[in-house]
Amino acid sequence: MRALTKKKTLREVFLDGDPSNVEIPKGLPPGVGLGKNEGGNGSVTWRVRLGERFLGIIGSRDEAPVPTMEAEVVPLPGGILNYLVAARPDVQIPFLPTTSPNRGNPANALPKNKKKSRAILKDFKHKEEARRWAWEQYSKRDQITATRLEPAQLNEAALAFGRIKQFPGLTLTQAVEDGIKLGRPSKGVIGWEAALALFLDDPRPAPLLPNSRKDYSGTIRNFFTDHPRAKVHEIQKDDVSDWIDEDAWTRGSQAHHLRNLKAFFAWAKRDGYVGVDPAIDIPRIDYDADCAILTPEEAADLLTKSDGPIRTATALGLFAGLRSSEIQQLDWAAVGDKEIQVSARIAKTRKNRMIAIHATLKAWLDLVPEEERVGLVAPTPWRSHFEKAREAAGFFTPEQAKEAKEKDGTVLKVWPRNPIRHSFGTYFLAATSDEARTAAMMGNSPDVILKHYRTVVKEPVWQAYWAILPGKKERSAAK
Repeated sequence: MRALTKKKTLREVFLDGDPSNVEIPKGLPPGVGLGKNEGGNGSVTWRVRLGERFLGIIGSRDEAPVPTMEAEVVPLPGGILNYLVAARPDVQIPFLPTTSPNRGNPANALPKNKKKSRAILKDFKHKEEARRWAWEQYSKRDQITATRLEPAQLNEAALAFGRIKQFPGLTLTQAVEDGIKLGRPSKGVIGWEAALALFLDDPRPAPLLPNSRKDYSGTIRNFFTDHPRAKVHEIQKDDVSDWIDEDAWTRGSQAHHLRNLKAFFAWAKRDGYVGVDPAIDIPRIDYDADCAILTPEEAADLLTKSDGPIRTATALGLFAGLRSSEIQQLDWAAVGDKEIQVSARIAKTRKNRMIAIHATLKAWLDLVPEEERVGLVAPTPWRSHFEKAREAAGFFTPEQAKEAKEKDGTVLKVWPRNPIRHSFGTYFLAATSDEARTAAMMGNSPDVILKHYRTVVKEPVWQAYWAILPGKKERSAAK
């Protein structure tokens, strides 16, 4: 039985030095031209032109031409027209031996003096002979173009190829392009303080709210305090990841700071201050465990231990699901008898939404006399008023709890992260089983609602929550 042998490729046959019987493809290789020249005496020759794109001298049309090196024509044995780089007389371009006659004296191809060369030309008597020679050169193109590099360039290329081996699939061209993006942002190099000022004042998609400005500023300042000498475009993915993975932070804090940095570097990429967004490939942090809620008893205690505007603001969070930033900017003019209008101006999502006033919320709003329903609903300064009410209800910050325990072993109840809004989402979804309606009330998507608020709450518990009404004390104080 005749043994099967693997058929060699065109390149393998040429490199083996036996091209005479190779069946060459139709047409010409990319970047190669073929022209017919008719002499005055009736003679006909076929000229092959190895162009700039074939030789790798230039890339795309948008790139500026790379300066060519000086070259001269040197006749070699066998009639092969060989181009030697003037700076590399020791390197011979490895054209294959052939019996084709060299139709041109070197003086006919190029002037005797050196000139700027952008193409290789060679003449042949027969068309097929010219095409075969063109395909031979195509099979060895890498060797031809390599000889146009200086020794230092060849050494640097070898080192670069060695470095990128650790990244499968990454080409040298891609690595160079990424390096250019990192090193030369389209808007130029900028320090982090200047970038932060531009980011905070950016009107797209909408101006940042005061609390958001403070929040973003805190994260970005803290990050660059740990990277004081770095320009914005010099920050790498590992810089962001390592900083976010700080052990002293809770998972919620890590997620919060990562979200802020993602927004900042996405803006820097969009506006041309970084070539590559260092945070884009860092996955968001899931922190479902931080979505703690208040029990009906704790929610009631928080309301009864507060009074005046801060009690009204707390009720809006517990029974309407407004964000604290929205509550602080809500005007009484937006509070109707049946609905509350949250305008795009104060909404975190910059979208208008209407919130139906639940009977429980209405009972607490009715405690506010009509003549006091002017201006902002919440008191100012918000933080000091709310902290006073929170501590009166027996909740403290993690720092306060840690200090008390270290001092005398006292165990204090720690205020969870954003429990007021989380309580509304959890108890409203439990009472209605309607994630779309809950999402519309809270200004979120149904997916977010299901992810964070689909907690098993027994019916007596959510019924007790929605039955939190003002007592005799609160009603008497309102008269």
